[in-house]
Amino acid sequence: MGGDAISGDDGDGFKEDGEPWVYEWVDQMTETETKNEYAVILGQGVVTKSETESWAVKGGVRITDEGARGYSHSETTVLNEYNGRGQLIGGTGVTAGRTNGGGVRTAELNELGTGIKGDDNGNGEQEAGEVWVFRDDVQWSAYSGKNTYRVIQGQAVMAKSVTESWALDSGGNRIDDRRGMV
Repeated sequence: MGGDAISGDDGDGFKEDGEPWVYEWVDQMTETETKNEYAVILGQGVVTKSETESWAVKGGVRITDEGARGYSHSETTVLNEYNGRGQLIGGTGVTAGRTNGGGVRTAELNELGTGIKGDDNGNGEQEAGEVWVFRDDVQWSAYSGKNTYRVIQGQAVMAKSVTESWALDSGGNRIDDRRGMV
């Protein structure tokens, strides 16, 4: 999976009795940039549009390769609505983003589809001399959302929020087919 090893694994990618796997939590740094557009209503400056872009960062550098583990990028735009007196009366925000959460290692099936490729005796246990074939797949996902804001007693509140997320295939296309899912 991207060349990363799991501490305690014997190299087959499976957690087995006696293997003391060690996991390490890693903080993901993020870089965010916001641009605001302003208008003046009755001498008062107000934000009419706010655009925010966020990137995951590794070693102080943006991760821009969608295939890289830890990739995350989002873009959000908020449009504010004001009345003639310059008072905020509502707004709409939209966001879209993509992430790469790492990978999954899967043992490939043999030509008949009845067992694991390389499992010579077909017992489902990797033994000395057996060379199993694995496939590493990236776990991409994408999301989008729309928030609608209203002002109630002078306070901006979210009136409606709709968020959609989905898995992406290896080509970065939405996986919408739910056939075969349990």
